[in-house]
Amino acid sequence: MNNKERFFASLTLKEVDRVSVACPLQTGTVEQMEETNAFWPEAHYDPQQMAKLAL
Repeated sequence: MNNKERFFASLTLKEVDRVSVACPLQTGTVEQMEETNAFWPEAHYDPQQMAKLAL
């Protein structure tokens, strides 16, 4: 099962091979990006930068 299949299966309450993790509602403000020095769209490709924005 790939990530996309796992994610959509979990949304429809189907059995999955492991927990799917997603943050589809994560938003960052300009002030937050400046404070953490993590900016879009680069942060979408860097898990450490995205984690900074999520905290």
